[in-house]
Amino acid sequence: MQQTPAFNIRKATREDLFDLAVLGKQFVREAKQNGYKLTFNQEKFTTSFLSVVDNSDYLYLVYEIEGEAVGFFLGAVFQPLFSNDLLAVEMFWWVEKEHRGGRNSLKLLSTFEDWSREKGASEVSVSDLQGVKDLDKLYKKLGYTKSEVTYKKDL
Repeated sequence: MQQTPAFNIRKATREDLFDLAVLGKQFVREAKQNGYKLTFNQEKFTTSFLSVVDNSDYLYLVYEIEGEAVGFFLGAVFQPLFSNDLLAVEMFWWVEKEHRGGRNSLKLLSTFEDWSREKGASEVSVSDLQGVKDLDKLYKKLGYTKSEVTYKKDL
């Protein structure tokens, strides 16, 4: 019988900077292959990572298999400019291709939902980068409804 590799989802720490930078580069590379004009800037990543990793309004998760980082999730809670309501939003959710599609990678989202609920958020929003993977059916199955569509234009 084949054994399933041990997986772990945990909150990121400052010591994860290097591993998450490597995964961030992979994310940018894949996004570029799907028509997004992103670049990776190590200095910007370092500054951004250090500003959110210990901030209680952000949740930065690491998905590990056999102790190796294979994915990440970054989400936050915030109040809109016009409301006292607390909303939660997924900012980045990325897992290496060979580890996508299973329940383990979905645990990143459910962990964020639990955290958002504990923070007092009234709703959570997630996104789907077109061309990377169509998540429409999955999100609907998980109880999400489409609330807005984003359009982009290259300048």
